[in-house]
Amino acid sequence: MSRIVPPLTALGVLLAPMPAAAQLAIDWDVPAGECPTVDAVRGEVVRLVGGTLPEDLELEAHAIAEHGAGRWTLRLHTRMDGVDGERVVEGDACAPLADATALILALMIDPDAVAAHVEPPPVADPPITDPPTTDPPITNPPTTDPPTTDPPSEPPTHVATAALSDPVDPDPSPRPRGDGGPITRVVEHDREPGETPEGPVDEAPDPPLAGFLGLGGAFDLGSVPDPSGALHLEGGFGIPLIEARIRATFVFGQDASRSSSDGARITTGTLDARACVHPFDEARLVYGCLGLALGVSVAEGFGVSGPEVGVGTFAGAVAGLGLAWSPEPWFDLDLDATLIVPFNPLEFAVRATPDDVFHTQEPVAGRFGLSFHVRF
Repeated sequence: MSRIVPPLTALGVLLAPMPAAAQLAIDWDVPAGECPTVDAVRGEVVRLVGGTLPEDLELEAHAIAEHGAGRWTLRLHTRMDGVDGERVVEGDACAPLADATALILALMIDPDAVAAHVEPPPVADPPITDPPTTDPPITNPPTTDPPTTDPPSEPPTHVATAALSDPVDPDPSPRPRGDGGPITRVVEHDREPGETPEGPVDEAPDPPLAGFLGLGGAFDLGSVPDPSGALHLEGGFGIPLIEARIRATFVFGQDASRSSSDGARITTGTLDARACVHPFDEARLVYGCLGLALGVSVAEGFGVSGPEVGVGTFAGAVAGLGLAWSPEPWFDLDLDATLIVPFNPLEFAVRATPDDVFHTQEPVAGRFGLSFHVRF
């Protein structure tokens, strides 16, 4: 039997249950290069709770930071032990919002540990006072009356009264650290799944209204007889969810030939108005647009006696998808694909008879462009 003990002992070690690993999932959706990294936030949480996370921890956090009108806004969604929570923090910079996020998560994990590891504010030195003066000695002889024993007095009440009258901080939790300005507003709400909130809930601030101006280039298919280049100017304004855009586009002319020696050079310009929606909170860079367009096509004849210039107008519907990238809050690059469907496709002829039509506008035109925007 002595030979069997070591294998059984080893097997018992292998079958021993492993301790559960702490789970702290942080989805950190912030502008790159302007905010601390998710690793820095996680490290601050670990530091605040004493360097080690509880083994049974299961905490999920999703943070979204946005910058507009000179202010930063961070929305923090949390889920811990089946309870959902939401907080909105505002500040003048992103760094203090990251500190506040780490502090909120640490307080959710272990508030006692946070109180032990947050540095207390410095205590001011006591004021310097003059040394007390010494009273002159008493020259009268002591009285010979027997000492009297006073009954024990009641404990002084002025101490408790003073303590109760002192101002009390309504929020004794430690304040986040950072040098980016004070936190001006925090909205918190925790509720059980399916619970209906009681009373009014402080709502997040209205999103700021912003605008942009930009220019760009595009590759056009269908607006003129052959593939061509295009230039456009555009501007817009709105909130992070929805915005209105106006774009003016010039498509370089291409030749439409009736024969090997005659035809016309056709140039097109359009002006369109669009409503664009950024539907995803987690990915505001993706958007879709719908709108209307007005267009003008100019045809200049060649290879015939007495060539003339003809002008035609059309209207159409516009639909597009885009992808925007903002390396800086005031600047972004916009990549978009646009379809234009004319309601009244134009026909081009050397003479004003149907038999002389040598080019008809395509039923659908497509443009693929890159724009540079300056936001304000």
